[in-house]
Amino acid sequence: MQAANETFPAMGNAISLDHVNFRVPDYGLATAFFVVGLGLTRDPYRMVGIDNCWVNIGKQQFHLQHGPPTPFEGEVGLLVPDLNQIRANFHDVRSALEGTSFSIREENGGMLTTCPWGKRIRLHEAGSLPGMLPIGLAYLEIWVREGTSERIGAFYREILECPAETLAQNGAPALYVGVGPYQTLRFVEKSGLKLDAHTNHAALYVTNYDRIHAALKARGLVEDEQIHQFRFFDIFDPDSGEVLHRFEHEVRNLYHPDFYRKLANRALYAD
Repeated sequence: MQAANETFPAMGNAISLDHVNFRVPDYGLATAFFVVGLGLTRDPYRMVGIDNCWVNIGKQQFHLQHGPPTPFEGEVGLLVPDLNQIRANFHDVRSALEGTSFSIREENGGMLTTCPWGKRIRLHEAGSLPGMLPIGLAYLEIWVREGTSERIGAFYREILECPAETLAQNGAPALYVGVGPYQTLRFVEKSGLKLDAHTNHAALYVTNYDRIHAALKARGLVEDEQIHQFRFFDIFDPDSGEVLHRFEHEVRNLYHPDFYRKLANRALYAD
């Protein structure tokens, strides 16, 4: 609960980090990790077939498309109600995950898990991060080349109209971009980073949709254009045009039929 005199960070154009999308080849293993292990909930209403699986995280989601997995250099940060329950969950399902890239370890007061296909999911217990519901998608951390985070910040401030702040994380420069109440995209510089092509993406809801769409379309960067959403890949220096990083963004407007759709969750959280 915030105190009455507490100040709140200014909101920018992005008001919700809605989902992170990974491809997975086996929904049995995906259920063991994401649903049983992490205690999340498969959405009972949307994408309940055999080619896509949406998993609810409070008011956000994982989208798990069926297909060959590709690398993700970074981490997803989740807020969960009870780390002790997560420990018990993974103890019960550990045998089902044997022979995969699954791992779990205690780290910095939280828990770092790795899914069967090597994606890192960092868990924070409710109350350890400010302002969020007891379960939610708190941040997406993306690793980038050295010397790029400041210019990536200029992209998000000038093109996507989001607040961005350069900090230090474990001694490395890191850019935190506000993309929702207490939600961030985090770009952390890593030395010797090898970046492979991948199919992962994240979705944002934005208020100034038409202006962002026009700015990116003028540069020929808009892809998969639909009535309520589009996608782009290139994060570029607004001054030079140099591409600094490639990561697929799904950009949605507030007229999207899924905007603030109520999500079913087995874990208790406040409406």
